Amino acid sequence: MTSTFFTTTLALTLGVFIAIVIILHLVFKQSRPEKNSRIPSEINEIVRNLLQQSHIEFKGEHFKSLTEAVLALFHHPELTADVKTQVLQQLREGQTDLAKHIFVNWLEQYQIDPSHYQQAAAAARYLGSLAYLDGTAEAFRAYRQAVKLDPENPEGWIQLGHFLKSLGEFDKAQDAYEKVLHWAETHHNEEYRAIVYNHLGILFWISGDLTKSEDMHLKSLEINNTLGRKKGMAKQYGNLGILYRVRGDLEKAEQMFLKTLKLDQELDRQEDLARQYGNLGNLYNTMGDFQKAEIMFRQTLAIDRRLKRHEGKPVNDLHLAELMYLKSLEISHSIRCKECMASDYSNLGSYLSAHGELQQAEAMHLRSLEIEKSLRHKEGIADQYNKLGLLYQTRGDLIKAEETYLKALAMEKELARKEGMANQYGHLGILYTTQGNLDQAEDMLFKALDLDRILGRQEDQAQHYANLGTVYRKREDLTQTREMYLKSLQIYQNLGHPNAELIQHWLDKLEPN
Repeated sequence: MTSTFFTTTLALTLGVFIAIVIILHLVFKQSRPEKNSRIPSEINEIVRNLLQQSHIEFKGEHFKSLTEAVLALFHHPELTADVKTQVLQQLREGQTDLAKHIFVNWLEQYQIDPSHYQQAAAAARYLGSLAYLDGTAEAFRAYRQAVKLDPENPEGWIQLGHFLKSLGEFDKAQDAYEKVLHWAETHHNEEYRAIVYNHLGILFWISGDLTKSEDMHLKSLEINNTLGRKKGMAKQYGNLGILYRVRGDLEKAEQMFLKTLKLDQELDRQEDLARQYGNLGNLYNTMGDFQKAEIMFRQTLAIDRRLKRHEGKPVNDLHLAELMYLKSLEISHSIRCKECMASDYSNLGSYLSAHGELQQAEAMHLRSLEIEKSLRHKEGIADQYNKLGLLYQTRGDLIKAEETYLKALAMEKELARKEGMANQYGHLGILYTTQGNLDQAEDMLFKALDLDRILGRQEDQAQHYANLGTVYRKREDLTQTREMYLKSLQIYQNLGHPNAELIQHWLDKLEPN
């Protein structure tokens, strides 16, 4: 079972001694870009490359904070030209150790004096932005420190919210975002209200509540419209377009995408234009209007080619990759290889699902499932039921997800595949926890735990204990919660796993016995 947490850790091994002279307030005042300032092209390129190489799912959300971190180094008046050159070169190569070391020094110097906590918090946010690229516990520590030092800074809570969301801690992420919403309402800051409604919309989307997601995006759209922020309006129209497409309201989706397209044309945002042409192409493909779909895809590819020549690298490989999958599928059809076709449909479904194309992904997995059934391939049938269950759960259709997981579980039992059975029990445990069926959740998670003990899958055991702790926490059984978290913590510590620090944090938050 895949862990919901990030597992990468970095060891800081710096061979260069850096003498850093800290000057108060001026550093961070100068390092934070003005709202309309132009970002140097080399910084833009560094940030894009770092994000491209990272694990981060919502890269757009992290672009601003990471840009500010790199700019803080770029504009720092006390760093010598040689040090700046060295740190920027390392960032170009994807190496963040030196930059993080500088921010650690800033943080240590500033937090000594309470009158400079705001500057210390800025250093912590910059450190978190770089550590987040690796998904390490270091990022979690930095973000927590930032909001502790400067709890009135909305950016700190937004960045913490993003990180918690990436861990699957949706309730905690929502709390962080709502702190920003409260701050924005208190300070009558409409721009931040629009921003945080957008983040809440994405959060509710991935947690499966499309109704709340729609409400948040509509609120963000209304505020952006009142403020005349065309970029914000374009983003919300695009988000709503994807939401309506997933719901199956294709006419509404088309209206939203066309509105986004018009705004992106007015703003001359080429990458976003390519994305919207692609969204419309996928939509028309779903609607069966292949002529319109082809026109949209050709527009996307034309922009991609222009941007490739301009920047020397592709910026949107979605449709190119999709075309390669379709080519493979076409060959499989031509040679009448059913096994190949089943595999191609499954691969295309997984690819589309990873890019948020859930409706098309479902169609591909169902086609693969149909072929696997005709071939009586039980392993393939179980695999497609598993993938469909995950897709339905992502979409928020928990009833369908449960039905499909149970079918996958039945097939895994027929095959006597303990690993597959453990995975399905784990999926069902999480699903029942989400539904509030805590007795069923407990039963499923203990079954998963028993199988993973036999299989020796320690990391999965630690995850099951953590999930059981969540079940008992929802029951308000703190004794059992603590026991499960302690068992999870012990395994993670034995493995040297970064999740140990997160579990310890949860334990610290529990009320004492």
